[in-house]
Amino acid sequence: MGAWTGSEQELLRMIHDQRMIVDYFYVSSVALLVYDHCLNFEPEVSLVWCQSRWTYTKIIFLLARYLPYPGVCLFLYNQLFLNIRFSACAWTYKVALLFQVLGLVSAEAIFMIRTWALWNRNRKIGFLFIVMILLAFVVGVVSSIRFIGAVAVSPSPYEGFRGCFVTGTSTVAYIALYCLSALDAMILILMMLSAYRACWPQGAERVRIGRSVAGIVHQDGILFYIYLLCLTLTSANVVLFAPVTLINTVYLPPIVMYSIFSTRVILNIRSMAESRENATMELHTTQFPQETTHMPLAFRNGDVYHTGDSDCERFE
Repeated sequence: MGAWTGSEQELLRMIHDQRMIVDYFYVSSVALLVYDHCLNFEPEVSLVWCQSRWTYTKIIFLLARYLPYPGVCLFLYNQLFLNIRFSACAWTYKVALLFQVLGLVSAEAIFMIRTWALWNRNRKIGFLFIVMILLAFVVGVVSSIRFIGAVAVSPSPYEGFRGCFVTGTSTVAYIALYCLSALDAMILILMMLSAYRACWPQGAERVRIGRSVAGIVHQDGILFYIYLLCLTLTSANVVLFAPVTLINTVYLPPIVMYSIFSTRVILNIRSMAESRENATMELHTTQFPQETTHMPLAFRNGDVYHTGDSDCERFE
């Protein structure tokens, strides 16, 4: 290969710098995911593995918790490893994006079920959530297929180049990200309305509600969804307006943050419920100030256990 011209050297320097930015996003995202998992591994064992039967709550939790890892490993392989076979880039992207879509759908399912419970299992809201989660899955799969079909991979531009050299792709992923943002915004609005209904009528009750399971659910839900809404909107704009070599920055942060926040929701609710008398699981009821009935704050009444039982005796 002949000597590089000045313009070619400048282009390669720009590509190298942009890939370094992607590397930083990938490494920081993986570090955050692993750190959060290590930080919450003991609560996960005590509150999920030992204290809960195999209900759909537990299954969704495990999907949201562990589905990101295969996708993360494949994305790291595509981005950081040396001497990747040219044919390996396409199929690893396909599998990684599939895990990404499934992980995001699992995380959204947790948020939806939690919000649905706060609305007293309203059938209309439940039906709306079912339609939205199916739509999100279909849009995510179709967008991923079209995105993968448009990915153009070229031979490594220089010796020692790490990962797959992507030189062309489609911006169709922004459609899925904007749909995800709309879903987040809808659930955020429902969460804020639920908090308003719970806390507004009697101001004196706010402190008590704020320290209850309901308060934890509202607080986590509103804060988490503000963060996720900002993240998905930023990712969509990156896909639309950033250079091709920077689009990879949107792969890992969303799936990592959705996994962390959604699993934190269940762990926080169960931890708060366990600290209250008699109940140890997130399936609990608490009374809102303006209502005379008890509102379910979790997913299955069969998940409520008593503190007198030993941890692993509850596991079946």
